[in-house]
Amino acid sequence: MFDGKRIMVTGATSGIGRALCTDLLARGAHVFAIGRDAARLADLERESDRAKTIRIDLTEFTQYEATLKFDGKLDGLVCSAGMYQTTLLQYFPLDVHELIMRTNLTSPLARIAHLQKKRLLNRGASSVLMSSILWPEVGLIGSASYAASKAALVGCT
Repeated sequence: MFDGKRIMVTGATSGIGRALCTDLLARGAHVFAIGRDAARLADLERESDRAKTIRIDLTEFTQYEATLKFDGKLDGLVCSAGMYQTTLLQYFPLDVHELIMRTNLTSPLARIAHLQKKRLLNRGASSVLMSSILWPEVGLIGSASYAASKAALVGCT
């Protein structure tokens, strides 16, 4: 199913994104792995010659052009990068809230818009935006910013 497919994965250096990269490579995909941790990206490149890694902070939107240094188009995009930080509302730090929103909501939308604008997605390409069960199924004290970012992502999708 994924043999020869070209898929970009954000958040590729840990968690779900890292596991997804490993699985896609095992299934024959060409993976364009995006993350911030250079050592973990290097580990991924050693796993397969079909892994191309791109080190970038996804909240730095001016760097997006640098991630498009590859030939051909993508068959899929998985936005798995995310940020969670417990923040009680009585101590609500606006800078943390804005970083969570920028990471979890704005960066996936900006990534898709950028790829569309540059016409780098094949016809029928899939975009997968990772959300969370935190807002609709589970409540957690101190998770307002995270839950709001993931709920908004679902709304945009």
